[in-house]
Amino acid sequence: MVKFLIDTNVFIQAKNFHYQFCFCEKFWNLILDLHERNILYSVKSVFYELTKNNNKDELVNWVTNNIPESFWLDHDKAASKYIEVINWAHSQKFKEKTISDFADYDAADAWLVSYAAQFNYSIISQEKSNPYAIRKIYLADVAKEFNVPYFTIYEFLTKYTKSDFCYK
Repeated sequence: MVKFLIDTNVFIQAKNFHYQFCFCEKFWNLILDLHERNILYSVKSVFYELTKNNNKDELVNWVTNNIPESFWLDHDKAASKYIEVINWAHSQKFKEKTISDFADYDAADAWLVSYAAQFNYSIISQEKSNPYAIRKIYLADVAKEFNVPYFTIYEFLTKYTKSDFCYK
């Protein structure tokens, strides 16, 4: 069975745009349903990114009140792969500040790729590939480098769910 890790930006963009709580409750229920089926998870660093500003907006309230602790995987279990990912970043053409931001312990992207690569997960994110960038390390490009399957939320929904947000 394919398992997925979901990125911070999927939650934020869903709340702000196409899947707002006020009119698309089924999307949010899908997240919970897929976790109950042992298909969808994320890493604790995504939780930290979502809640770090102690901002009690609708998304933070939903995340803290509805998603079970078992959803948030311990990214430290992928520490050995994380070292490989960070070493790869250092071997590329990125600016030092870019690498520093990417390697920040509290930033999710390097941890998502590390966990996915080490434990055979796929990643769901809204970030597009930009392999020529030097001022930002794009999650899609790192996932490709480490052979981690990568989906946008729209690609994931098309492939794995029905039109009513139920798992196929």
